[in-house]
Amino acid sequence: MSSDEITDDFDSLVFSQARPALDETSPGIPLVRPPREGLAMALPSPAISSPARAGAPSLPDGDLASTRVPRLLAALHVARATGALTLARGPLKKLVLFEQGRPVFAVSNVPSERFAVRCVREGVLSREALDAVLDEIGPRSPLNEALVARGLLDDARRVSLIGDQITEILWSTFAWREGSYRLLAGSRARRPIARMVLLPGDLVLEGFRRTAPLERLRLDLPDMLALAPAADPPFALGDLAIAPGEASMLGQADGTKTVRDLIVLSGLDERSSLAFLQGCREIGILDEVTRALAGTRRIGFM
Repeated sequence: MSSDEITDDFDSLVFSQARPALDETSPGIPLVRPPREGLAMALPSPAISSPARAGAPSLPDGDLASTRVPRLLAALHVARATGALTLARGPLKKLVLFEQGRPVFAVSNVPSERFAVRCVREGVLSREALDAVLDEIGPRSPLNEALVARGLLDDARRVSLIGDQITEILWSTFAWREGSYRLLAGSRARRPIARMVLLPGDLVLEGFRRTAPLERLRLDLPDMLALAPAADPPFALGDLAIAPGEASMLGQADGTKTVRDLIVLSGLDERSSLAFLQGCREIGILDEVTRALAGTRRIGFM
């Protein structure tokens, strides 16, 4: 698989023959949370329908105007999905492979996001040396494997570079509010892929910390909006990399305080506070709620 020669036909480059449905059990998996077993099972209760969370993805395909990429990542994490996610907006096209809910490889038709460009930018080899390797291996051979085989790149650095490539390709789509997505379940890689550990929750939070513009954050998080812990979060707080100031702010988000209150209480600057809060909303840790009065508040009468 090469990340340097990307055509419009991503399917022929990465996918095996497409299978039609997501409800197959082999090799795809159903996109639902795995059932609990034994003592972890919930006690019987009457069936009560609850409204779907706003922006919840419609799989296997949908519109990025209603479901943005961070929420897709959370849904795929919950489902422990294995498959290929194609993201498209106009002429831009990105494809990410997932294994058990974690992104393991990504390609893009944006020249600056290609693996070869990253290698030159990171000083792995010169442009001239890269051209010589590409001429030798041809356009369809995996460049990363060729560089390792020639001793120009060790495996640990290769994993790091591919991880950075996946991260930046995904981060570049976080601001998309138009376009489409499509998921094909089941393993699609034609060759073994470099193993790495990319945690979707941390990937989303860090993406908002680094890339979210303040103007957009203000629109998404009005001052008087109240936030509270989600009823069934897809990520455990202990599994996320959260700074002390962020953890303090998260603990204060109990439905009694507005976004403006939380910013003041956090001690962080406005953009850092909003970026973290919006990241938590997108991965399903916080939900918008109707503001409630704090239980400690009292009204006195003379």
